[in-house]
Amino acid sequence: MKKSIFIFILFICFVSSVFADTIFLKSGKTVTGEIIEVTNEYVKIDFDGIPIKYWKEDIDTFEEAQEVEYGKSTHYMRYGNEKVRLDIYNPGMGTEKRPIVILIHGSAGITGNRATRYREFGNSLMLRGIIAINVHYFDSQKSNWVKTFIKTIDYAQNIPNADKNKIGIVGYSLGGMIAFRVASGDKRVKLLTVNAGSLPADFTKKDAAALPFTYMISGTKDKSIKSLYILKEWLKELKKPFKTKIDEGMGHTIPMNIFRENWSSIVDFFAGNFNVPY
Repeated sequence: MKKSIFIFILFICFVSSVFADTIFLKSGKTVTGEIIEVTNEYVKIDFDGIPIKYWKEDIDTFEEAQEVEYGKSTHYMRYGNEKVRLDIYNPGMGTEKRPIVILIHGSAGITGNRATRYREFGNSLMLRGIIAINVHYFDSQKSNWVKTFIKTIDYAQNIPNADKNKIGIVGYSLGGMIAFRVASGDKRVKLLTVNAGSLPADFTKKDAAALPFTYMISGTKDKSIKSLYILKEWLKELKKPFKTKIDEGMGHTIPMNIFRENWSSIVDFFAGNFNVPY
């Protein structure tokens, strides 16, 4: 039986609309209604006022409906045995569909001062009319990190006011390496930004050919600068769109004013190329 995704919403800021839950059966049929009970053996759904039980062995997967939530909200995404926290920043803005940017943190995670920094990242994207998602991917097994972001894209596309055709990823340091892998393997990703992140060791020119429009930032004293130069040459040869920003004299740790300058350019990159009106 294929693994299922379960979405549990822990905190709700504002709710504007509700959508039906869906059970996808192995027979190819789908059933929509309100899921009222989930056990290890079956899922029970209210179908037009009639409770119907479906056995897990007959179910391919099922999804609980999402609600439009404005502002910052915390969700938990489940797939298989994994449970991953998602912090979502949704600008709302009526019925207009909004681009999505998924943030992939570095090896230090989202703790301490970095928690504040990543909240600022999410808020700055939201204020530009973009849905931002901070993914706590350390909640999942290392072997599942790339898969976690594929599942996050699945989840993000089901946010009711999300534009499914405008998905971007930004990765910092270790997150940049993961971002390269995700963006080269999933055509749904339309924009990629990597800040101080190196190419995966087995990344090839063929992988680079599958990348979307890519913006890469590195300091001249950061080890990731080598990856920037390699990728730049590959993308030029492949006639693929790319953009770079090189910070002279900067290493992996940079002054806050340069960091904020870089982040501002990243927000502009997504807002401009996704044609956000402000």
